[in-house]
Amino acid sequence: DEAHCISQWGYDFRPSYLRIAELRSLRPEVPIIALTASATPEVIEDIRDKLMMKDSAVFNAGFERKNLVWVVRHAEDKNGYLLKILEANPGSGIIYARNRSRTVEISKFLKSKGIPADYYHAGLQDELRHLKQDEWQKGKIRVMVATTAFGMGIDKNDVRFVVHYDIPDCIELYYQEAGRAGRDGKKAYAILLSNATDEQNIKKRIEINYPEIPTIKNIYHQLCNYLRIPIGSGKFMTYDFDIQSFSFQYQLNSYMVHSSLKILEQEGYLEYIEDMNTPSRIHFLVGRDDLYRFQVENASFDSFIKLLLRSYTGMFSEYAAIDEEVLARRANTTSETIYQYLVALAKRKIISYIPRRRNPVIFFTEERLDEKNLYISPATYGERKKRYIQKLNAMVEYAKASHKCRSQMIRSYFGEENPDRCGICDNCQERNELGVNRYEFDLVTEELKKLADGSRNMTVIINELNTRFPQKKNMEILRWLLDNGKLIKDEKGNLQWKH
Repeated sequence: DEAHCISQWGYDFRPSYLRIAELRSLRPEVPIIALTASATPEVIEDIRDKLMMKDSAVFNAGFERKNLVWVVRHAEDKNGYLLKILEANPGSGIIYARNRSRTVEISKFLKSKGIPADYYHAGLQDELRHLKQDEWQKGKIRVMVATTAFGMGIDKNDVRFVVHYDIPDCIELYYQEAGRAGRDGKKAYAILLSNATDEQNIKKRIEINYPEIPTIKNIYHQLCNYLRIPIGSGKFMTYDFDIQSFSFQYQLNSYMVHSSLKILEQEGYLEYIEDMNTPSRIHFLVGRDDLYRFQVENASFDSFIKLLLRSYTGMFSEYAAIDEEVLARRANTTSETIYQYLVALAKRKIISYIPRRRNPVIFFTEERLDEKNLYISPATYGERKKRYIQKLNAMVEYAKASHKCRSQMIRSYFGEENPDRCGICDNCQERNELGVNRYEFDLVTEELKKLADGSRNMTVIINELNTRFPQKKNMEILRWLLDNGKLIKDEKGNLQWKH
């Protein structure tokens, strides 16, 4: 699944995915299917190559979402425009923002206006993330303001709108996130907000996402010093890592540090795991005899302690990893109840309890290298940067487009040939000076190109058009095309399309 991650030209390349191909030699008889919701033709070919799918069939369901209305709104006051969107679109929705702090700010703003909203990002503890997602899916929260971390495992059919507060890095990501709206087949909106500030920040975004190679090397050595790793050491070691603390200590831009780590990961020197899940651990502080006496004197804890002893071993001699949710299922209760039992036992000095946490870690796949041996291929780096800029430019072009059908643009990007206009996006519905929307104008114009071949006069052509399209609009469009030189009338009165 998420097969685009195996392609270095995909928008979310993960080098560890390349090892999946090793399954071919381990189990050659097992059929393999690669699934992705957002891959260009180039990425599809790369997936086939990396997974050694020489004679594979490609099944493409297409990228058209007939019930999804694609909209771009240029708004200097984005928060103010959000209120208009929420007023016009009742129902549940998602607002995507580029960073964690912005999700909190937007959520607070919406709450201050009486809108049930909450925020979600990868920095939250597991329990809190599950709680927020559950409340949103049950409709207790109307709007979730989130980073890209919000998406995996979401199965909510009645999302009526997805708003992107910032321009995403690429159409693949935008299409995937916007596609979470309208999965019930009913009309839904994918809305992108942009303004002059966004366009100014695009160049800065390129600099942050692709720091110069000397900068990346410098960050690598500062990182190794920060983690106290000598040259020649650290291979296969894992280190807790606080990116904000590191950036502050070395006076670096934390986003640039993040980008540098991802480039070092692509080069195979390390892995930056942003949400490593460290399980809860417990260790009994009393011996078996004292524990038995405690159970006799505190009958309310007896069944829970027996559950622990049946489920895990080694807790008297060392810390043992536990899973509150597994214990809850076995006891037919909630994980919150399990948590309360564990806290109560810890307060009574019966156990030491360390709750699970999500913390970023860095895993070194190679030993620390000195400066002259740390090699980042300028050719590969340059090609990735060029492709990133191309993808970003395609997204900017989409945001700026004022005439092209947005669905058409997206489908063309993914390799569909000659897609039709959708007829419902903001550009298709935009009225021209004739009071005719672009979708209607294009339909009539395409038909006129076929009919106006020099063999038919205006009356014949109008009669033909009137059998297919509204009569008044046909005449207005035809006159406009004549006035603007797109159609030519010859001496016999026949019409000819000017190519």
